[in-house]
Amino acid sequence: MKKLLIVIPTLNTGGAEHQTINMINFFKNHFEVFIIVLSSNIDLIKNLEIENTNIFVLKTNYNTFSLKKILSIKIFDVVKEISNLTEKIKPDIIFANLPITHYILRLVKYKSNHKFKLVNIHRSLQFKAHAPNVIMKIFMKFNSFLANKYDYLNIFISNACRNDQLNYLKIPLEKTKIIYNGIKSVDINDKFILNDLSTDSFNIITVGRFVPEKNQEFLIKVLINAFDNKLFTKKIKVYFLGEGPLKIKCEDLTKKSTYIDNFIFLGNVNNEKVHLYFAKSDLTVIPSKSEGFGNIAVEAGLAKAKILSSNVGGLDEIIEENINGFKFTSENASDLEKQLIEIINDNKDLDRNLVRENMLNKFSFNNMINKYKEVIDNA
Repeated sequence: MKKLLIVIPTLNTGGAEHQTINMINFFKNHFEVFIIVLSSNIDLIKNLEIENTNIFVLKTNYNTFSLKKILSIKIFDVVKEISNLTEKIKPDIIFANLPITHYILRLVKYKSNHKFKLVNIHRSLQFKAHAPNVIMKIFMKFNSFLANKYDYLNIFISNACRNDQLNYLKIPLEKTKIIYNGIKSVDINDKFILNDLSTDSFNIITVGRFVPEKNQEFLIKVLINAFDNKLFTKKIKVYFLGEGPLKIKCEDLTKKSTYIDNFIFLGNVNNEKVHLYFAKSDLTVIPSKSEGFGNIAVEAGLAKAKILSSNVGGLDEIIEENINGFKFTSENASDLEKQLIEIINDNKDLDRNLVRENMLNKFSFNNMINKYKEVIDNA
């Protein structure tokens, strides 16, 4: 039986972390699976279904990719610790998640010449979100050298993600592969009662952490302007699901308007309940200005939601106009306004059963996991 080692910076709540846990819990029936978590941020560790002896938490501060961390001499302590663990585990394949882990595992290969195949999983638009400075560009040349020498394969969750990385990670295309994220089929659980959804309004929801990439502030400003100009023929309620550093700023923006009652901030919500919001609301809006893939769009589609999404990154590859949702030009207020008017005032819609079928055909968990299994079997 092949030994599979997964390395990830954290097990906090997030798309990469949830995907990693789902993959481990599937692969445990086919391979001997181990996981190394670089930091002590492990909220989701309770969801792992492998033996505790196969779980290693290093408690380092290497949970994000930054010049300060990658250029620190302390990184070699982490490299040594992982090298010792790989000597003990002797994995056939290592899946490294996210840029800081990719770099560390390349150094592990360099320092110890382990025989494992290194497969790096790229899940974000790293350079679109944070344009590299001169030092980072120089570092990426060194990182590219390591990648060409030590990587077996680089997996990207979308074409947008691959294009973003290959601007600075100079590796041959044959060392790359696109595997879209796969989402488990959503069963709507009616045990939850959504008392907060209005019965006499058009209910809009948006789901995600309050961070710049998710762009909730932009959505709020567009809606406030539309309310000022009385563009909608229906009463509107907008529900925000999630927490994050920009939440207070967004709340303050609504409080300064005369429409505070139109905006409801629900905080973090149980994942099953989120799916019910998708199913019961009138519209799911995804205003992101950067998105490596867009799990939320797939989850919403599986719940038969009506989706209006920006056309950035992986979202542009998920949403097919008038087939499984609608799109607007990212950060274009007038285009978002136009789409909202057509959906709200003119009742623009599509067959919700076909939306779910489309998402299942393209982005099912089984499709994704079979492609990863093929990578493992061929390694």
